[in-house]
Amino acid sequence: MNKQFIEEILDQPDALVRCAENYPVSNVQLNGLADDLSKWRYRQIILTGMGSSLHACYPLWLLLNAAAVVPTLLWDTSELIHHAPTAIDDNTLLIAVSQSGETVEIRRLAELSQRPGLVIGITNDINSTLATWSDRVIDIMAGEEATVSTKTYTATLAANHLLGTQLTGGDVNAARDEVLRSVADVQHFLDSWQVDLETMQEFMGRRDHLTFLGRGVSMASVLTGSLITMESSKVVSLGLSSAQFRHGPLELVDPNFMAVIFAGAPSLQHLHERLANEIVELGGRCLVITPDPMGYRRVGIMELPIPRSSPALLPIFEILPLQLLTIALAQAKGLSPASFRHAAKITSKE
Repeated sequence: MNKQFIEEILDQPDALVRCAENYPVSNVQLNGLADDLSKWRYRQIILTGMGSSLHACYPLWLLLNAAAVVPTLLWDTSELIHHAPTAIDDNTLLIAVSQSGETVEIRRLAELSQRPGLVIGITNDINSTLATWSDRVIDIMAGEEATVSTKTYTATLAANHLLGTQLTGGDVNAARDEVLRSVADVQHFLDSWQVDLETMQEFMGRRDHLTFLGRGVSMASVLTGSLITMESSKVVSLGLSSAQFRHGPLELVDPNFMAVIFAGAPSLQHLHERLANEIVELGGRCLVITPDPMGYRRVGIMELPIPRSSPALLPIFEILPLQLLTIALAQAKGLSPASFRHAAKITSKE
């Protein structure tokens, strides 16, 4: 067992409190951005990052596009700097997310000749390259993290939610209070982590391949779940929308197939219930992570309940069992979870 990894998982309630309590709610410049956007001071928003930092932007991307503030794009930073640097101009509000603020792609972004109209950096290091390059800095206050992203990821989700509320002219104080109220539920879930770990170990067994499926804001959990499973457990993982899964990858289902399905918001439950049943009928198995258990009664499906929350905070709760799942999968292969073999905490090479 990787003790430090467990400690970082269990520190998430405190990290969320630090992030929410220190978020710059009263920052006049951030609060004025909603008005700037409504007057088309900026003609587009670009969200960018790498790894879990990029995936944490998915709910914010959905929120900003649903609000129709201005067109909002979601870019992998490497793709942005190498293939579309001209997408950045004086009319761009760039929101760059990097937990370390020092990944090689973020440093290359800061070296581009064309500077955006405004840069908001979201990071866990206010002395980093990203922080010093940014016009506005949001410190997620997650604290030191040495292993696979856990508390930095959930703190980033919280910071993105608060920033999205500001950019769309919402009540940031109310959103901050919502994050703080959710901490008790996060703590309650993590209090039983050993029981949940044992339950997943029994159901999952040893796995060499795993597929993560979901829709909407849960795509952040799908993509991050796949990423940290490969990184922490050395299990080949596929993460894609449950809709895309039907466009070809359904052919993967056989007796060795295992899916982790994020049931998501109530409006999506019936779609995921149908998909889980179909996967089992085809011989596969499913772990369903849901805030609204449906009471599956068939062999091959296990529900793992998570606390109910607003859709905006759902990804924070969805990723908690996935963090524990990486431990179960690693131990089943005789590995120490979240121990780096080839990579490093900060990616420094392209």
